[in-house]
Amino acid sequence: MSAQAKILSSAGGKFNAVQYNDRKRDGEKAELLKVKNFGQLEMMGDNARREDYVKYLQAVSFRNENVKNKQFHAVLSVKGDALSHEQLAEMAEDYMKEMGYGNVPYLVFGHYDTANNHVHIVSTRVDMDGQKIDDSFERLKSQQAMQKIQNISPELEFKAVHQDISKYSFSTMAQYKALGEASGYIMRLKGEKMEFIKYGKVQGTEDKAVLEERMKAYKKDQKRIKQLRAIFHKYKPAMEHEAFQKFLQEKFGVELSFHVGEGKKKAYGYTIIDHASKSIYKGGEVMPLESYRKMESMERKKELAKEIIKQFEYKSEDKHFTSFQKALNEKGFWAKHDGTVLISGTNEALAQMRPWDLEMLKANTRLAEATSYNAYSFEGAVMLSELYQVQLKHISIRDMDVEQKNFINLIRSGMQTTSLGELQKSLGFEVIQHKGEHYFIDRQFGIVVDRKDLADEKNDLKFEIASEAKVYNLYSQRQQTEVLDQAMENGQGLSLNLLAQLASAFSASPERDRKRKNKNQIQY
Repeated sequence: MSAQAKILSSAGGKFNAVQYNDRKRDGEKAELLKVKNFGQLEMMGDNARREDYVKYLQAVSFRNENVKNKQFHAVLSVKGDALSHEQLAEMAEDYMKEMGYGNVPYLVFGHYDTANNHVHIVSTRVDMDGQKIDDSFERLKSQQAMQKIQNISPELEFKAVHQDISKYSFSTMAQYKALGEASGYIMRLKGEKMEFIKYGKVQGTEDKAVLEERMKAYKKDQKRIKQLRAIFHKYKPAMEHEAFQKFLQEKFGVELSFHVGEGKKKAYGYTIIDHASKSIYKGGEVMPLESYRKMESMERKKELAKEIIKQFEYKSEDKHFTSFQKALNEKGFWAKHDGTVLISGTNEALAQMRPWDLEMLKANTRLAEATSYNAYSFEGAVMLSELYQVQLKHISIRDMDVEQKNFINLIRSGMQTTSLGELQKSLGFEVIQHKGEHYFIDRQFGIVVDRKDLADEKNDLKFEIASEAKVYNLYSQRQQTEVLDQAMENGQGLSLNLLAQLASAFSASPERDRKRKNKNQIQY
């Protein structure tokens, strides 16, 4: 099957897609395959940091303040391993040229977290001259670009697919649609015709009457259904969802297609495409969806939870609660602030972390966060120590570095064309008030800057902060501890202030877990 392109939703000037892909790299689920048009950063190789790439993209993007959604984010994918990640990365270079992004900075990340090989492309919608790159009819242009790159004849492709799926038996229109979708088409029943849509237009049709006749001739193969049910019961309990899907396809020629409502993440049903017998079944005929979800035994889940806890026991400065939570999330679990490990989305407890190990992880997390900043003033160091509840001696006071100077210049230049409030929304920094002074904090890149260093001869920013910026007051340590405990306990209001964001580093809830997932990922 040919490679497909999908353009993801745009964003402001924070370029969160870089951070998202880099976190995948941290978890060894992604790899940076290409760095294009980044000047001297390309020579730094692995020494270049994610913030370096983001700042470069922001510097190019701020040449045109009229472009609100500055990020370009796309995915190229194939079914299974039809193309390697390296081949997709080369295709991404041709794709960006066809889309008009060939001369602007962009990154290509290979992802290894699903059964289908795919790469993510992150770039800016502003060119090096400050002009907005034309994005009219962008999705149609994207499909045409992929068609041109792969030298595809849509007519011949449809003819081959149509001939192949005519050999399958099915009982509903939805099953026939699932078969066409599995071949890369958007299926639409319009009047008396079933349309096959690809590359932005209808490539062919099938008569509704013909499909209805084939549905009438359908005969359910009970013997094959029993065989499939036995396969599910034998292999699914020992496998995670994606691994089981890949196993079914490679070992038995069986494909699972999960159905999700518009605007939803959780599947409401699924279809089984049995390529071996050329038949399609309702998932419920073999195994109800809820039973499929619960196939992994409770004993196995408890064993997994205990194994993860064991990895984070004993005193070590490199073990953090964030890493612990991430390891749990990957297995469908989460931890309460008291160390109780539960199944995501439930209150069903699996295991309990020892209190002293739990406190060690939390303290390491706070210390790692606090020491990631460069405080260049004593007052800023005091603010960080109280914000993260660590001893002042751990906060180093150093000269202002290049990142802080760049941050100051970025805000100053931005305020020449936009308000402080709008700039805060675009760049994502927070303003903390502590003992009468204001501090500008970029938690993503570990930058803290005093207000007085952002001020100039004309303006000390006091008015702008008071009237436009969203300001958070730093609580006392006692109040802050109460806020942290409450936030970790109920998981509510975590996006409302910086302290609550800090709490999210210590605990996750099922709701926040869902929000963290890739917006395009289907929950089976």
